[in-house]
Amino acid sequence: MSSNQAVLIVSRAVSFYLICWVFTELTYVPSQVLDVVHHLGAQTRFEAHLRDIYVLQVVFLFVRIAFFSAAAIWFYSCGPRIQAFFLPEPDPTEGEQAHVRG
Repeated sequence: MSSNQAVLIVSRAVSFYLICWVFTELTYVPSQVLDVVHHLGAQTRFEAHLRDIYVLQVVFLFVRIAFFSAAAIWFYSCGPRIQAFFLPEPDPTEGEQAHVRG
C-alpha cells in the first residue's frame, strides 16, 4: 500500500466519523425544536429568557451540523491540502543534516 492510499483511507475514515457525528447531532433536532415551540408563548421575562436560550441552542445545533457536514465532504474528497496535512513533504535540509551527522 502506498502512502497516498493510506492517506486516502485515513481521510475517508475521518469523513465517516464526522458523518456519524452529524447523525448524532440530528437526533437532537426534534427535542430542541420542541423546546423552542413550547416556549414561544412566553409570558414572563424568565420564560422569554429561556426561549432565547433554546433558540440559540437550535441555531448552534444547525451550525454544528453544517460545519461537520462540510468537513466530512472536505475530508472525503482528500484533496492536496488534506494529503499535505496527513503526509507532509519531507524537509530536504533534514536529509542533508542526517547525512552529514552519519
